[in-house]
Amino acid sequence: MMALYFIALMIIPAISFFRRHFKTPHVEKVESGIMADDGKTLAENFWKRKDISLKDIALSVARLSSLEWFLLKALHSWIA
Repeated sequence: MMALYFIALMIIPAISFFRRHFKTPHVEKVESGIMADDGKTLAENFWKRKDISLKDIALSVARLSSLEWFLLKALHSWIA
């Protein structure tokens, strides 16, 4: 049953009735080629190198560690 639901969700955007009666601004931009930069495809733009610094990594680890500490403290007070 779930597979049929999934297939129906995949087919709906391809049916012209839905394309005519419901707005799809993102799909229209992609199909018109407005979103492409410098002659590159959308996949190339997505997978290009993204600048990240050591500070960004440190902040992510610090946030995760503080969240983990908070959750463990809350769990300990709940159990005890």
